[in-house]
Amino acid sequence: MRRINRIIAVITTIICVVISISACADHGSVTDTTTASAEEQGRELDIVTVGETGEASPEPGETADAGFDDQQGEKPAWEKALDEKSAEMENRRAKFEEIHNEINDIKLHIRSLAIDLNKYKVPFGDFALKLFKECRNNSKDEGDILLSPLSVFFALAMTANGARENTLAQIEEMLGMSVNDLNEFVSGWSDLTASVSEVLEKWNMIYNFGAPVQQKFGGLSVNTANSAWLKDDPGLHMNRDYLDLIQNAYAGELFTAAFDDSTIDDINVWIEENTNGMIKNMVTSIDDSAVLFLINTLLFEGKWENTFSKERVQNDVFTTAAGEKTDLPFMHGSASKYFEDSRSIGIKKDYAFYDYSFAAIMPNEGIGIDEYLSDFGGNELVNALFKNTYDDAYIELSMPKYSTECRVEMKDILAQMGMPDAFDSDTADLSGMGTYDRGKIYVQDVIHKTYIEVDEEGTKAGAATAMMAGAGGGPTKIINVDLNRPFIYMIIDENAQIPLFIGAFEG
Repeated sequence: MRRINRIIAVITTIICVVISISACADHGSVTDTTTASAEEQGRELDIVTVGETGEASPEPGETADAGFDDQQGEKPAWEKALDEKSAEMENRRAKFEEIHNEINDIKLHIRSLAIDLNKYKVPFGDFALKLFKECRNNSKDEGDILLSPLSVFFALAMTANGARENTLAQIEEMLGMSVNDLNEFVSGWSDLTASVSEVLEKWNMIYNFGAPVQQKFGGLSVNTANSAWLKDDPGLHMNRDYLDLIQNAYAGELFTAAFDDSTIDDINVWIEENTNGMIKNMVTSIDDSAVLFLINTLLFEGKWENTFSKERVQNDVFTTAAGEKTDLPFMHGSASKYFEDSRSIGIKKDYAFYDYSFAAIMPNEGIGIDEYLSDFGGNELVNALFKNTYDDAYIELSMPKYSTECRVEMKDILAQMGMPDAFDSDTADLSGMGTYDRGKIYVQDVIHKTYIEVDEEGTKAGAATAMMAGAGGGPTKIINVDLNRPFIYMIIDENAQIPLFIGAFEG
């Protein structure tokens, strides 16, 4: 495997571009000065006092030596120590003030970025919810659904940059943004996330200032990464402008590989490393006609601002949509915000530093999740989570402790959502990516894999999406909230006001 370049990005999405070997065949498939202790300072003072040196104490009426050397006029050691400590404290104060000013500057930048991204929150919410609904409709018997709409969005945005004509128009319409808007959103969100991480690093500097052992402060990490894997084939002619865009606008790493079993291992290792081991064995095989993988990874690890007490975890009854009752471990603690409407109640619980939150929406009894979602779009999502919430109450929260893993094949789902041409070898136009001597490039499949773990300390979540393309023939009162029935949950970016992950817990 030969690595072309490397830059770091955000989420796990794999796009595999597959080309048919036969034109007629259809393969659609600062140093710290240690301060002496009081006892040690006393010993230093004893050394310079008259008496410890064997000299006689002054007679009554005589003036004792003030502690200065008669010839040199030097300060005693205790006074030197105090001066040194004062200088050290002043240096610390100045350094802390400098870091605080830097934090404030970055926060102003974050606020500016959030304002710029404001216009995208509704169309992104529309896409996220539509994708979630379609995945639920197509995966009725495959357990709880968990998606990272942001991961899928990144993969589709990279694909859109290589699409042309009607293929591009369909992707733009489905995502609710032009390709230029897609790139602006990706750039803005990536800058926003990096700025939030920079603030956390500054707080780490303050937290660990002068400490001999550096410790991580805050317990929050949001990381994304992108890469493109090209088949080492003389018949594949990639568009240099397209690769430059992946590398620069999407901070992507570029690799060439043989596309054999070793490539499967290399891709899976890359994904596993960029999701902190949460997503394993994403790619199980590579079709002989595959020529390109576009991969995006998303990793979220966050500790609650107010954790659940482990001593208060106990089994309680959860009622499924079918009315079945089952005992599950429930966590008990507090939430940050509460909201309700005529059909549901919901909560938000902040992660450390308040830039991200966990949101849960529980439909009223008698209303199923699918029924609730039927007329719930981006506007409704923004109103529920950011306009209709209030925090002038103590919100007592009880919710299940759980983990979920989900894998969804999205080819048919995305085609139904409005981009069928990209999956058709006859109609697909991905010529902006490049050309292949033995056929026409088209998207063969999109695979998405996610994992989430929600416990007393916080949440860990990872996501991976894979696209495959082919050629030839993507408080004033107390409120009690008990999430003991099926509910929708999300990990929310509070600055961009978009869901990073969205799932349903149905027990």
